[in-house]
Amino acid sequence: MSRISHSKIEWTHMFGKENGYSSNEVVGCMNNCTVETKGFNCYAKQYWETRGKPHYPEMKSFEDVQLIEKNFNKSYPKDKSMIFVNALSDICYWSLDCVGKVFSKIAKYPQHVFVLLTKHPWVYQQIANHMDIPMNIWLGTTCLNAADVLSNQDKLYGFKEHVTFLSIEPIKEEFNCQHLDLNAVNWLIIGGQTGPGEKFYPRQEWLSEVYAFTVRNDIPLFLKDNLKVKVNDVVRSMKEMPEMIVREWPEVT
Repeated sequence: MSRISHSKIEWTHMFGKENGYSSNEVVGCMNNCTVETKGFNCYAKQYWETRGKPHYPEMKSFEDVQLIEKNFNKSYPKDKSMIFVNALSDICYWSLDCVGKVFSKIAKYPQHVFVLLTKHPWVYQQIANHMDIPMNIWLGTTCLNAADVLSNQDKLYGFKEHVTFLSIEPIKEEFNCQHLDLNAVNWLIIGGQTGPGEKFYPRQEWLSEVYAFTVRNDIPLFLKDNLKVKVNDVVRSMKEMPEMIVREWPEVT
């Protein structure tokens, strides 16, 4: 039996680069994130269109969301790992049958941390109304701006026994950290935009304010390598500013 693939996404490397994976049991999404609709192109759809189609002949289009049997049948590693379950989909569009199958598989591997992301976090409660969500699944929501933060974090209230987090990627504007609900957010990820579309570059002093806020409130912060920061009106990459790199994760018991 083949194994799931290693992930290049830095925040999956909680237990080391060799222990970060993506599983993608379900592939496809109907969010329609494009430069025209959201200001950026969906990386997952781009992957499917440029390289993924031959691997998923059962899909008629990227919007044809399906459980991919060959991915579902791949084994998880034995050593403790972080596994991004839906890098190529949004769980909002999974059928409950697909959710149940994947959760049943996950429940057999309590040593791992599994991560879910959605732009529509209300789906977590909808799922919880039908089945238990394994405790080793971290529940995240993607936000682009302050409005997303304010509306999405509320949907995480009911999951205080899980790790819940915001992934602000690609960041589209600076926001007031005071708007973060400390009862709903256990982890904060901030990343930049790659590919086409209008880019936004946060100010260095704003990121410093975010870091200070997370330290004061004991919220782990992860700043992705793809961030570019405005320093005195000059745009610089995080790689040019190693002192700005922050890679933190919630504690795992």
